[in-house]
Amino acid sequence: MTSATGVLGLDEAEVAEVVATAAPAPGARGTRSWWFRLDEDRIELHADAGDRELRLACGTALFNLRLALRGHGIRPLVTLLPGADAPGALATVRRGGRRELDDETRALIGATAGAVADRAPLLDTPVPAAHRHAMVRAAERERSWLHVVTDPRERALVRRLVAEAHPTPDHNPLIAVLCSFHDEPRAELQAGQALRRVLLTAAGLDLSATVLPGVAGVREELRRALGGVIVPQAVLRVGPGSPVPRRAGGAGPTRW
Repeated sequence: MTSATGVLGLDEAEVAEVVATAAPAPGARGTRSWWFRLDEDRIELHADAGDRELRLACGTALFNLRLALRGHGIRPLVTLLPGADAPGALATVRRGGRRELDDETRALIGATAGAVADRAPLLDTPVPAAHRHAMVRAAERERSWLHVVTDPRERALVRRLVAEAHPTPDHNPLIAVLCSFHDEPRAELQAGQALRRVLLTAAGLDLSATVLPGVAGVREELRRALGGVIVPQAVLRVGPGSPVPRRAGGAGPTRW
């Protein structure tokens, strides 16, 4: 990693803050095998040779980085899989000038500070349609699709598949499947960014959202159940959560 001084026009302390904000991005793995390479005009995201789950985790880190830069007034310009321009990098982020915060981005930044995206017990309360639509729009912003499972037959099938992969005692949570439009590394990086945006959007709406682990083995069945076109990348359970005590300073536990 190069010196943090002067990266994207930020001072050393600001760069350290931005990288630290992005670094906690969780993944399906217990260890982190990706890193940032800093240069004066860019931040590069690198990873060990990995699989789909690693690329999803890298996508969440990339979204965190983008959000942290927005918090410093920087408009990030992202290039996925830049090739010869940054050999081995999954993505590069450059400075695209300054941009003031809009209400949506301000809310996402606020959600990172106090969001609870945990396996908290869900209340027996439906997720309002407006909240569902907000999460769908969040995925669309990142060139992905959030399929909210509402059809009774489809819901029964998805719940069965999810239960086989990850048994859960929850009585009736909202189930949603985050999907990409292609089955390739670029789409997986996009899906990881979409996943992070969806979860922060949910947290901002006081919803508890959890990514269910261990569904890789049923992805093809899920894909067929959803029509065979879109590509399932993650399954979420979402609902109004029971209150969870906040940590000192107002930040709650976060996952993904």
